[in-house]
Amino acid sequence: MFFRDTTYETVLLLSLAIKADLPFGEAIRTVIADDPRRISGRTLTGLTRLADEIDRGVEPKEAIYRAGLPAQTAMLLESAFEGGDFAASLDEIARMEMARFELRHTFQQAFFYPMLVLAFSVVVSFLLFHITTPGLKALFADFDTELPVMTFFVVRITEMFTFPRFWVLVFLWLLVSYGVVRLLAPRLMYDIPVFGWIWKSVFRIGLFGRLAFLIDRGKPLEESLKICGKSMRSAVFRNDCFQAARDAEKGATLPEIVLAFPYLFPIWVAPLVYSAMGDHRRISTVLRRAATTLAEQKHVYIALFQSIVIPFLFLLLIQLILIVVLAFALPLIRMIALLSF
Repeated sequence: MFFRDTTYETVLLLSLAIKADLPFGEAIRTVIADDPRRISGRTLTGLTRLADEIDRGVEPKEAIYRAGLPAQTAMLLESAFEGGDFAASLDEIARMEMARFELRHTFQQAFFYPMLVLAFSVVVSFLLFHITTPGLKALFADFDTELPVMTFFVVRITEMFTFPRFWVLVFLWLLVSYGVVRLLAPRLMYDIPVFGWIWKSVFRIGLFGRLAFLIDRGKPLEESLKICGKSMRSAVFRNDCFQAARDAEKGATLPEIVLAFPYLFPIWVAPLVYSAMGDHRRISTVLRRAATTLAEQKHVYIALFQSIVIPFLFLLLIQLILIVVLAFALPLIRMIALLSF
């Protein structure tokens, strides 16, 4: 793995400690003592402060914000407290985090080998041309002839890569593009075919499981949506949950919210929820079944993603190798032709 993300492990261990009837402060210290290296520095400090605040008798919600935890961690814990059954709420959150972790791990596995080979090929090709380019240019200058077009093209690209300004411009372009997408089109990532569908499925699965859990325990719809919003890592899904909660406070029903927020709910959920209106247990059952269906779709999307991306990367690698071979072979062929006369 490129990064170690163990949020789900921390949340799950905290849930198990609380189920063992440990006081909340002691449960936090037990999780920290299990493996302090598993928890990042700011989160570790915040959890330690949280345990101290709880031991002093501070209300959990106030203690969470006093502790100085990262915003996402604070919202996850607050969401669990507001869910009623704290340990069960933590279990739901741990499942959400685990699904996100597994998806990222799948992407890493799918990309790692092809990208490693591609990067190695690019580096080797760059070094070869950087070393041989001066000799090729001098040799063709001696014969008073020009480099073949393919070789000239690769030589120019190689020279461009040696300019620091080129890399500065690339970095600035990536930074500006990322900022523009985040500010002006934050939903763009979720609209990308296959890739966006996968991420959308992950957040929807977490939302449906959490919402079913809260509705099953008698939480009002508007409160359930607020709590779900606090446990969402995606700003798009979090903001939509909060807006849906405001609509619910104004009297909107769950089927109306499903139709009004297509990023939160696929359209096919609307008739299922409508048929279960009036019975919160049936609604929670429908949402859990919808989450199961989305989980199956997610695996199909991941398989489709791998079947598209991996052949594409290897095709790109083959094309790169052909360009390198031709760029080296064409000058040699031309030199042989010149020497034969």
